[in-house]
Amino acid sequence: MAETNDSSDKIVLLLVDDQPIVAESVKRMIAEEPDFEFHYCQDPTEAVEKAENLNPTLILQDLQMEGVDGLTLVKFYRVREKLADVPIIVFTGTADVETKRDLFEAGANDYLIKDADKIELIARIRLHVKSYRFFLEREENRSKLEKSEAHLRSELAKAGEYCI
Repeated sequence: MAETNDSSDKIVLLLVDDQPIVAESVKRMIAEEPDFEFHYCQDPTEAVEKAENLNPTLILQDLQMEGVDGLTLVKFYRVREKLADVPIIVFTGTADVETKRDLFEAGANDYLIKDADKIELIARIRLHVKSYRFFLEREENRSKLEKSEAHLRSELAKAGEYCI
């Protein structure tokens, strides 16, 4: 299970795109969001390592890049324990049905056409981060419950030894 970042109020956004102009555009769109912390990776071959070190609350990435395509990156993220559950929104220049299917099958949470509106981009980021945080909270509570149940079983076993 992935861990949350240090500041639970911050949305740590990692953009992976080989075009700096896209990074500048996204950075400007989210500039007025005080809880967004923007990080950029231009080289897709470094994206998985950067994401593991950064521990983002959401990955926004291009589909078509030099070196490693976005679909392959989604698969790489999903096999990494720290990144397996981090929401991924893929930027694509196409709305091709087969491409969308492949992205969802690989583990992407959503996709956006590259010329997405600022309001839609921010809304989708917030939606996926909110769901992700609920998921992490639920997993943490489940883990605590399992530990508590194991402890209770252990105590009951000890108590049973006294009754014999």
